[in-house]
Amino acid sequence: MSDRASRMVALLAFPRDRSYGGVVGEVSMSHRSKSLGNLGEGLVADFLAAHGYRLVDTNVRPIGGASRGELDIIAWDDPYLVFVEVKSRRSSVTEPVIPIRAIDHRKRCQLIRLAEAYLANLQLDDVPIRFDVAEVLYSQCLPPAVTLHRGVFDASDT
Repeated sequence: MSDRASRMVALLAFPRDRSYGGVVGEVSMSHRSKSLGNLGEGLVADFLAAHGYRLVDTNVRPIGGASRGELDIIAWDDPYLVFVEVKSRRSSVTEPVIPIRAIDHRKRCQLIRLAEAYLANLQLDDVPIRFDVAEVLYSQCLPPAVTLHRGVFDASDT
């Protein structure tokens, strides 16, 4: 088996187990928002697994440092290695929101840069990739709703 094939098998065989748990202690606005995001990422991970994706990793910082950004979820959806950005928002009838609008040009460039670093770190140069966006909407009266948008942008969108 080639080195590249061995690395890909390792990605599938040993996905990291991450906790999507909440925050302990005093809860500030940023912690509430982070908890909402963590809960959304957990819901999306379950949604993806139920739809045939094979989860590889979550909350990855391939460049290092919080200010450089994070890849929310990485999963296989054959033949693609998919980088899933999760956007969680509270919504109401009087104030509807569209989370995908938060993926502007700057955010796309950041996600592409992070994905390229992730692939370079694992020496996966010729793996086909895709960028999906998952929206999680919370409302007062309904359970959270997950919507998956496949192939929202690609690496040429810089």
